[in-house]
Amino acid sequence: MAVQGIWSGTISFSLVAIPVRLVTAVEPGRVSFRLLHNKDYSPLARRMFCPEEETKVPGMRSSGDTKSRLINTC
Repeated sequence: MAVQGIWSGTISFSLVAIPVRLVTAVEPGRVSFRLLHNKDYSPLARRMFCPEEETKVPGMRSSGDTKSRLINTC
């Protein structure tokens, strides 16, 4: 079964041109983010508890890094 492109174009860098085709997703999915401890990047549980250090982390001290991952600043 051929995939129908919803957009096609070319990206050019100097003398090099790269053809690009944008297609729809094959299957629906969900993107989820995890809160990470700032010191060791271990995942935090929803109850705002760091399992590596066994300490409770206040909810107001967590911040989002929009470029890569959510990081907690405890």
